Amino acid sequence: MSIKTIILSLAMVLLAVGVSFAALSTEQAAVVTATTTLVTDLTSMAWTFILSVMGALVGMKLFKKFFGKSTS
Repeated sequence: MSIKTIILSLAMVLLAVGVSFAALSTEQAAVVTATTTLVTDLTSMAWTFILSVMGALVGMKLFKKFFGKSTS
């Protein structure tokens, strides 16, 4: 597959997506808004969890490193 074919296919998909969102009914727009809000909330919760886990892992590594040096 050539680069031109890939770019043309991507452009057609993006155009189709844009056109399909332009004609949403009120109920569909409400569902899209609710889904967007849910995804945003879940993303913020995931980042909180990821940062907590990474902080704990870094803390354990540093503790192990300094504890190992102090007992040697």
